[in-house]
Amino acid sequence: MGLLLTGCAKETVDSSQDPRYSPGQPVSVVVPVFESSACLPELVKSVCGVLANFSHELILVDDGSRDGSWEVIRQLAEQFRCVRGVRLARNYGQHAALLCGIKKASFPWIVTMDDDLQHPPQEIPKLLEALSQGWDLVYGKEEVRRHAFWRNAASGLVRWVLKRLFVIENAEFMNSFRAFRAELRDGFPVWPAGMVCVDALLRWNTQRITWVAIRHESRRAGRSAYSLRKLIALSMDFLTAFSTAPLQGVGLLGVLLLVLGVFVLVLGPMDGSWPFSILLAAVIFAGALELFAVGVLGVYLARIHNALSGRPLYIVREEVGGYRETENVCAKEEVRTVRTRAVPDGSGSSWCSSE
Repeated sequence: MGLLLTGCAKETVDSSQDPRYSPGQPVSVVVPVFESSACLPELVKSVCGVLANFSHELILVDDGSRDGSWEVIRQLAEQFRCVRGVRLARNYGQHAALLCGIKKASFPWIVTMDDDLQHPPQEIPKLLEALSQGWDLVYGKEEVRRHAFWRNAASGLVRWVLKRLFVIENAEFMNSFRAFRAELRDGFPVWPAGMVCVDALLRWNTQRITWVAIRHESRRAGRSAYSLRKLIALSMDFLTAFSTAPLQGVGLLGVLLLVLGVFVLVLGPMDGSWPFSILLAAVIFAGALELFAVGVLGVYLARIHNALSGRPLYIVREEVGGYRETENVCAKEEVRTVRTRAVPDGSGSSWCSSE
């Protein structure tokens, strides 16, 4: 029996009889790229070095970068046979780009990571080791997060809200550095509704989730594209894609206020002589709650609207390296540049040698 001892593991997984759990499975690494041309050469070399003993591919999805990232990806695809470049028509967001790369992944194990090298590629084997022991989804939990203070504080607050208020298990270690089995992708909807959240899609299809401790490095170049507003928006995407907890929470809060109102009516002054400031505060609070409830409903309605509008999540404008897949049912593709190459057979030989 393969066991991985981690802080969140609630069950052990028997991998002794399942051929899917054999170590050394071929690996697809998916990296959404945005304004990170300076980091890409080192990223590719590091990933290739770490996975030299695996059959593997590295899929770089350019999400509308304007700093020359696509030209760098082109050059890397010429130099390294394992590199596949996918260029989206415009900026669709990190999770849309990530979904594009996941849909195009060829191998049974998939690793996702950011393009800024804050998650060192040298930590990938830790994720793969956990997969080999029977887990379906493995996150890398940073021992020390080396973000700016406000980013750490905001992320910590968001994770606390997800875990404590909305009771989402393992929310405290969810991040973009993850490894999972490709069969989880089979449970993705053909056309995900509106805004997409990869974590919600993955977690819907398995309960075999764990984490491993990893190093977290300082950002090598540029700055994070995530502001506080984007972090909050991403959290709302996750919540609304994952559950109806926000709607239920608003309803519960309304019931509590109703009970409080009855309590005050029964025990308050019989002549109604409440101080004006208390009445004003109550009116403002009630109005704020109503607006908040309308906002939550608006998020769900926006998801329904986007799903029914028929707009693709992304459009692929161009591909280089690798091989051409059949058209993705989740996206409209306008492929202009494709180099044909044989699909690796997963026999243990690595694509990732320089040409």
